[in-house]
Amino acid sequence: MNLNLQELSRKAGVSIASVSRALNGKPGVSEKKRALIQKMAKDFGYIANPQASALRSKTRSGWTLLTSSSPSQITQHRNQHFLKTLREMAFSIQVITVAPKENFKTTLERIWQDPPAVLLVHGLQGVSSRELEVKGRDPRTTVISIDRNSKIFDSVCIDRAEGVRTATRLMLTGGVTSPAFLTSQSHSTLLNDERNQGIIKAYKDLGLKHKETDFHPIKEATSEMGKEVTLELLQSRFVDAIFCYSDQVGYGVLRALYEKGIKVPDEVRVIGFDDLPHSAMTTPSLTTVSQPVQEMVDIAISLALSRQNNPEGDLQTVLLPTRLIPRESCPIRDHLHREKTFLHKN
Repeated sequence: MNLNLQELSRKAGVSIASVSRALNGKPGVSEKKRALIQKMAKDFGYIANPQASALRSKTRSGWTLLTSSSPSQITQHRNQHFLKTLREMAFSIQVITVAPKENFKTTLERIWQDPPAVLLVHGLQGVSSRELEVKGRDPRTTVISIDRNSKIFDSVCIDRAEGVRTATRLMLTGGVTSPAFLTSQSHSTLLNDERNQGIIKAYKDLGLKHKETDFHPIKEATSEMGKEVTLELLQSRFVDAIFCYSDQVGYGVLRALYEKGIKVPDEVRVIGFDDLPHSAMTTPSLTTVSQPVQEMVDIAISLALSRQNNPEGDLQTVLLPTRLIPRESCPIRDHLHREKTFLHKN
């Protein structure tokens, strides 16, 4: 029985990146696991993907990461993981960025002057996919859509709603009565945002009715905006918990509360979204909804390699869950509170 890289990773119960590190003598995998993977590769007759080998030896264009020139913090964080993982796997990788007002068609034409073997498309919010769908049909290039569902390309996406549902339950079952949700949508379009879907689902789970006035649209997901909106909130209404569109917004919220002498979590509880590396280091540490960044990277790479092996296979869309990370800014009070938070039904 001969296995390729994806099959070997499934057999060993580890990521493709870990298998690659083990077989190529790279760090990042324990010696025990490395020995096991190497033995399995020998026993099962592992066969290297010839296209992957070509990418490593640079006999043709390698992987290209197409992303925004002004990415959000979480997009930057994911991009760093993509670059680190692909380099550890010895794949050649280049990054091409798209500016907000740049002609996307021109960028794609430049890319296809020397088509990459794999094009990872990530963080291009507000960019039409029409031109990419035309160019991406080129059989020389495997296109993977990241955090954006596609009807043309394999994609890996994030289920934001479930993690936010749990985060909202943490607040509502912990005694919060006047929350504020810093959101990206106006009252009339609440359900267009997955975070809002999770919030509203939590209210329904608990037999409660949400108030549209608890949702406060923000113009941009920055710490400055988080601080600004929080200061406005404190002047206009009572609030005992704030859910933030992103951790970056959460940092601004924490700063505003600190400057006003409001204690977190005693007086106001705060929850973010993303689980950026800095969030565990804030004072107090930020409770947040974590995105599976490394898993997203590994699956995107796996989808690309699978598509190269099977160009005519069915379209694949992988939806990854998010999960609540309780910390000091909105803690779990006791065992009963934990049960009420994580139960799927009231």
